Amino acid sequence: MTDLSAQIKKLEGWHTQQPLLSLCIGKDGTEAPSRADLLTQFRSVVHTNLFTPQEKIFREGLEKFEKYLSVSFDPRSIRSVALFTDGKGWWEVVEMEFFVEPFCLVGTKPHLDTIKKELGRHKRYLVLLVDKEKARLFTVNQGLIEEEKQIFDQKTHVSFRPKRELSGRTEKTARHLDWHLKRHLREVVAHTKNFVRDKDISLIIIGGPGEIVPLLKEELSYPLTRLPVGEMVTGLSVEMNEIFLKSKEIAAKVNSA
Repeated sequence: MTDLSAQIKKLEGWHTQQPLLSLCIGKDGTEAPSRADLLTQFRSVVHTNLFTPQEKIFREGLEKFEKYLSVSFDPRSIRSVALFTDGKGWWEVVEMEFFVEPFCLVGTKPHLDTIKKELGRHKRYLVLLVDKEKARLFTVNQGLIEEEKQIFDQKTHVSFRPKRELSGRTEKTARHLDWHLKRHLREVVAHTKNFVRDKDISLIIIGGPGEIVPLLKEELSYPLTRLPVGEMVTGLSVEMNEIFLKSKEIAAKVNSA
């Protein structure tokens, strides 16, 4: 997918004295729209918002866009798609991983305000997942997984001690395990700070087994502590797409708070 910010910058430079159509369709929610969904919505939006003379002006661009939706469009991860056309050969398609309220407007420059507003709510965030022996990090930007890293600590094998008084050898062993866990978490945090260096991160989501998450949160240090923090309870063996979708829900809630 083309970088959305770069596409917006390119479109912002487009001005014309001739009529220009800006059209956006999409589907809200966790499920991606099907080709049939978007084709139906596209035809409805055109019929509802454009007069017959306008449809004739933009016919070439509209026909290309309909063909694109029918043949080329891959709906698996897209929530919204926009068309910009002058009806005279120039047309630009913008695909978005997030939902944008549909619009259909005619002017002398592309209508980008609605897209830019939503883009501002989908800034880059970090997901940090940790268990007793490993960690998984990835950044999400504009609804896409951008970069991923895994950390393995073969020396750490931690079992949580039961909530009862411990004595003698058992207590010594428990302290040893606690020390290894703390060392593991601190190393993960150190790796994470290097991972996000020079990245514009707006949010961090931490996750792992339920007993790990609060311990990990305690070990976070600057500059990670300056960021809003979201949390999820999950195993690291859970399918990546499931974790990704859950992270998007958490990010949306934190950003709208």
